[in-house]
Amino acid sequence: TLMVEYIETENFTVKTENALVQSINKKNCAFEKLDNGFRIIYYFNKGFSIPVDYTLKEDGFSIGIDPSQITEDGSNLVYRVHIAPFACSLISVSENLDPNPKLII
Repeated sequence: TLMVEYIETENFTVKTENALVQSINKKNCAFEKLDNGFRIIYYFNKGFSIPVDYTLKEDGFSIGIDPSQITEDGSNLVYRVHIAPFACSLISVSENLDPNPKLII
């Protein structure tokens, strides 16, 4: 869903958090309806929140963050956000796949 790198201000180390683990599974998020989609505000117990807009476009799907809408309480600082890091990943669910595929040119 969302991976966030943040700086711990106590010792200035960079850490990573996953929104699924820190926000969604803990039911620590909010949903808002948009004209062509929805917004999820992910709240992290590390002192910051990140709103992400998911919208349908005429020819596709858009995911976006307005950096000015990210909130921080000062205990940790958002350093980098990875939106949908697994968006085009696939898990093989078929038992009929060849474990040793051959490339044909």
